[in-house]
Amino acid sequence: ARLSAAGDLLQFSTYFGGGNADNGEAIAVDVDGRIYVAGRNTGGLSVVNAAQPVFGGVDDGFVLRLNSAATAYEYVTYLGGNFTDIPAAIAVDAAGRACIVGSSQSTVFPLVNPSQPLQGGATDAFYTVIASDGSSARSGRSRSPCRERASAVRTPGPPSGRAGRCRATPG
Repeated sequence: ARLSAAGDLLQFSTYFGGGNADNGEAIAVDVDGRIYVAGRNTGGLSVVNAAQPVFGGVDDGFVLRLNSAATAYEYVTYLGGNFTDIPAAIAVDAAGRACIVGSSQSTVFPLVNPSQPLQGGATDAFYTVIASDGSSARSGRSRSPCRERASAVRTPGPPSGRAGRCRATPG
C-alpha cells in the first residue's frame, strides 16, 4: 500500500502471493519510485522475469519489484535452496540492483562464485544481489560454523534500506 505524502489518502493497495503461505519481510523503494519486496513463501508463485523461476525447498525467499505506478510486476523470483531460506532485509543501490540478506538452512543454495561454497552451520547468513532487470542473481554465504542470521543491509549512497548488523551465535 502507498499513502499520500500527507498520509491522508490511500494511493494504492494490492495483494501478492501464490496458492500457499506468503509473508512479506522487507520493503525498499528506489529513486524512481519502484517498490521492492522480499519475503518467504511455500511455493505457488507466478514468476516474472525470474532469476530463479523454480521453487527450491520447504520455505523459499522471494523478491519482487513493482513499477512506480504499482500496476505491474517488473520481476518476481524465488530465492532459495532445498530447505528454509528467509530474506530479512532489502536495499536498492543507485544502479537499481536489489541487495538482500537473510538466513538459509539449505545445503544447496543458489550461489555464484561464493567465498563459502558449502553450508558452514545449521543456519548460515546469506547475501544476494539481483541485477537491475531481475534476470540474474549473485549470492554468497557467511563463513562461520555458527548459527547465523543477517538482519539488515545498506547500500552506498541513496537510496537505501535499513542499516544494521549480522549476528552469529554458536550452534
